[in-house]
Amino acid sequence: MTGNESISGGGWHPDPHGRHQLRFWDGRAWTAHVSNAGVPGTDPLTPGAPPATAAAHPVSPALKNRLYLLFGAAGLVILGCLLPWASQNNGLTTDTISGVSRGGGVVCALLAAVILVIGVMFLNGSLGRRTQLATLVLGTLGLVVAIANAANISDVMQQERDEYGSLGGTFGVDIGTKMGIGLVLVLVAWIAVLVVGVLTLRASRTSAAVPAATGPAATGPGGTPPPFPGPTPT
Repeated sequence: MTGNESISGGGWHPDPHGRHQLRFWDGRAWTAHVSNAGVPGTDPLTPGAPPATAAAHPVSPALKNRLYLLFGAAGLVILGCLLPWASQNNGLTTDTISGVSRGGGVVCALLAAVILVIGVMFLNGSLGRRTQLATLVLGTLGLVVAIANAANISDVMQQERDEYGSLGGTFGVDIGTKMGIGLVLVLVAWIAVLVVGVLTLRASRTSAAVPAATGPAATGPGGTPPPFPGPTPT
C-alpha cells in the first residue's frame, strides 16, 4: 500500500515500510504505532529514511518462552548423552558406558545440537515457521534411537537374569548390567522436546494469524490507536 489516498479511514494496515506486520493510519498519516504478532509497540518514521527489510517472522513473548523451553530440553539430551547409559558389574569391578561412547549417544547428541541451531536461527528470524516441523522430525528420530538403546539394554539385563539367576545376591554383589541415569534422562528429555516442539509450532502458527483491524472507528480518545486485537498467546 504505497498511495495514502487509497486508505479510507483510520485503522491498522500492513506496514508500508515493511518493518512490522501492522502500522496505524490515523486517517491522515502513518503513525509511530506498530504491532507484531499482537504485540504493540512504537517505531517513529524518519522522513526520507529507506524502508527496512522486514523480518522473516515476528516472535511473540509466548513463542520465545516455548523456544527457551525447547533449548532446555535439547540441552538435557546432550547432558544425558555425556552421562552413563549403562553399567556392568562383573563382581570385582564396575564399568560405566557413556552415551557418546556408543553410536546411539552420538546420534542423539548431534540431533539435539541441530535442534538447538534451528531454534536459534528461528529466534533471530533467519528461518521461517515451517522449520519447526523439522524439530519434531528430529525429536521423533532421537526418541526412536533412545528407545532402541533402552530396549537393547533391557534385553541384555533379561538374558543375564535368565543365565545367572540370583548369583549376584548369593555373594552380596549386584552383578550384571544396569541401565544408566544418562539414558533415562535422554528418554525423558526427548519426550519433552516433542511436547514443547508441538507447543512451539502452535504458538508460531498463532503468531502468524494476525488479523488487521480497519475502519473509520478504529481510533481511540485523542486520536490514539485502540488496543490491537491480535491473537492471544497460548
